[in-house]
Amino acid sequence: MFRKLFGKRETLVIVGSAPLEEDLSNFIDACDRVVRFNNCKNYRVNSGEKTDILFMNNLGNPDSQRTLGFFLEKRTPQRIALELPYLSDTKKIYFTGPPARFIRKLLNSRPGEKTPLIEREIRNNAHDRNVGLEILDSINFPRDKAVFLSPDFYMAVWEKILGFGHTGAVLPSTGMLAIEYILHSREYAGYKVYITGFGHKGWKGHAWALEKKLFDQYIDEKKLLPVPGPENS
Repeated sequence: MFRKLFGKRETLVIVGSAPLEEDLSNFIDACDRVVRFNNCKNYRVNSGEKTDILFMNNLGNPDSQRTLGFFLEKRTPQRIALELPYLSDTKKIYFTGPPARFIRKLLNSRPGEKTPLIEREIRNNAHDRNVGLEILDSINFPRDKAVFLSPDFYMAVWEKILGFGHTGAVLPSTGMLAIEYILHSREYAGYKVYITGFGHKGWKGHAWALEKKLFDQYIDEKKLLPVPGPENS
């Protein structure tokens, strides 16, 4: 049914972490590529099970950052399969954060804008651990199936968001970084890109209002297409 709707053009759906009010499982699982984030909060909750690509955060202090701590827990293969079932189908993981030293340099680059939040993030990235590699080893995921996005890409997204207005916030969200990569990478050129599960709120260190302006621009330009509800599928 859904293949007939899609036609010949390959489809990709980006599934965010905001709650989904309608069951979109059939549509999402029928897409050629399904993108999810971190611990996949909507997995099997109105969004099906298919998971081809994960975008993951690898910035912050692993000893105090909840998501990083979750992925660095010591687990047996059986616990990994039980607690992280989406990994069994994941073909590629993208880590969105550049090295911690780059983040420290970035956050120190505008001394006139130092806020308590920025000071805290400088401290949280005071280490020089490769948290992404630690996560891969912890979750038993092949290193050759992981990609670390470049500092230049990160900086370009950061500057694009700031182009919508001043913010005292710190870092682009994992979701916004993923959207930018999917829309502008040759790797996914030609895909029809659908999106759902984005509420534009959460950790106060992200510039949610400014990110929403960029998000809405892509919706208006039809570069991102809302996933149709079950009654329209």
